[in-house]
Amino acid sequence: MRRHGRHGYGPPDGGGGIRPGRRAAAAGLPAVPLRALLGVLLGVLLGAAVLTACGSASGGAAASDGAGAGLSGMPLGSRPGAPGAPPTGRHRVDIRLDFLQVGTGVHGRANAVLTSPEQARRYPAWFDASGDHQLAGRLRDRLDRPGAGYPPPGQALVAVTAVVGCGQPRGAELWAGGGDLAVRWTDTGTVPRECLAPFTAVAVFRVPVAELPPHPTVDGRPPGPAGP
Repeated sequence: MRRHGRHGYGPPDGGGGIRPGRRAAAAGLPAVPLRALLGVLLGVLLGAAVLTACGSASGGAAASDGAGAGLSGMPLGSRPGAPGAPPTGRHRVDIRLDFLQVGTGVHGRANAVLTSPEQARRYPAWFDASGDHQLAGRLRDRLDRPGAGYPPPGQALVAVTAVVGCGQPRGAELWAGGGDLAVRWTDTGTVPRECLAPFTAVAVFRVPVAELPPHPTVDGRPPGPAGP
């Protein structure tokens, strides 16, 4: 080996040894710039954050009913965090939120006004038909009560399914205006900047029959039958 300079041995071009890219080539590995590696890592981290922002698209859900925690089943006016300003031209008609489940991956869509125990027992079949069997089972546990008339005489159930966006509500209210019924979702969680899977909510309200319009619509559309 030839001697170069005054302080030992080195490459003929005057470099200070083998450069990183040449080391990778010598080892048979592709040379990847540091900037490219950082870009890939940042993309992976951002993707993970987006996927967790709205819950898993396969059905992470928060459910409650009259026997569970949360806002469901509380009497009218006792729900914490209820908004102060009512919708213009409407009045609240529900006396109880009997069921609320919010999650992603819900395929069934069924709005119905249930005026008898027989109709209440039929309603969960909408979600069996759409493949949402776990949700159907929870509804059945709540609505199909052996030996009890549910809804009670003089009351009806209004069941609503709606896509509610990327903020997860923990409460709901039913408001009427003219002949239309509409849900006001309350106690909504923080909305993330990115959302791949918006939440779907299924709510069942108990309403006095006297408070219902003669032929109610739900969000401007006629409700469907009690079951498929």
